[in-house]
Amino acid sequence: MSTNKVAVITGAARVIGKAVAEAFVARGYRVVIGDVIDDVGTETVKELNRNAEVAFYKHCDVTSYAEQEALFRFAAESFGGIDVAILNAGVAEIGGPFLAQEDLEVGLRNLDVNTSSVIRGTKVALPHLHKRGGGVLIFTASIVGLGTNYFSSLFPIYTASKHAVVGWTRSLAIMKDAVGVRVCAICPSWVETDIIKMSSGFVDAENKVPMSTVVNAFLLAIDDPSINGDCILALPHGVEVERADQRRYGSEASEEVKNAYWKEIAAAHRETLDTAVAKLNI
Repeated sequence: MSTNKVAVITGAARVIGKAVAEAFVARGYRVVIGDVIDDVGTETVKELNRNAEVAFYKHCDVTSYAEQEALFRFAAESFGGIDVAILNAGVAEIGGPFLAQEDLEVGLRNLDVNTSSVIRGTKVALPHLHKRGGGVLIFTASIVGLGTNYFSSLFPIYTASKHAVVGWTRSLAIMKDAVGVRVCAICPSWVETDIIKMSSGFVDAENKVPMSTVVNAFLLAIDDPSINGDCILALPHGVEVERADQRRYGSEASEEVKNAYWKEIAAAHRETLDTAVAKLNI
């Protein structure tokens, strides 16, 4: 399968990001991966380029707006534009009881990487996708971003960070009407990543999600044009879509008024992104 499409994936040196990059290359995409594990990222790109030069690696600390800008600009200059942006980088750090003062900064790093960096990446990615005429913006959230369970007591700040990503996703559904960019979040259950190694062994009793199922969730986000503002769950038994509730709470205005307001907001976003494309000269 061949395509002229280009994807940027953060946190793609290994595990989920790497698996998704491999699947995209298999579909004919060209990919640019960003990460902070330079030796592993470089090796991953070598593997992706085994048959042809279809991938590049660039160091990117997602907590830096400038480094995310550089990553996306590099991708656009290398391959001519960007069609898909996957903001996958994340951490699950805990140093001890989360209320312990000495562990506050460790816990807050979850918010910086998992949430604030997604917001940074969104602001960077949207002008590039808009210039391309539309595209898909995907966030890696988590099943705990949709509800709480016993795991939430172990990683409450991580749980909060993923709830924020889900809320961010649903709030950005308007981008489809504004500039033709669909937005969704992938919410895996337990997958073989570092987070399982940090969970005191109790995850071993749970059914784990095969990496192939997680990859299928990302591919569904690309393939299904009806998915927008939604969450795609990667579960032990397969993939499910949890549709966003499109009702506008807190307003008893008529549908006519709500739709007019929606169009007004979409137009404002379009104007802002038109300005961003011109200003950034991308």
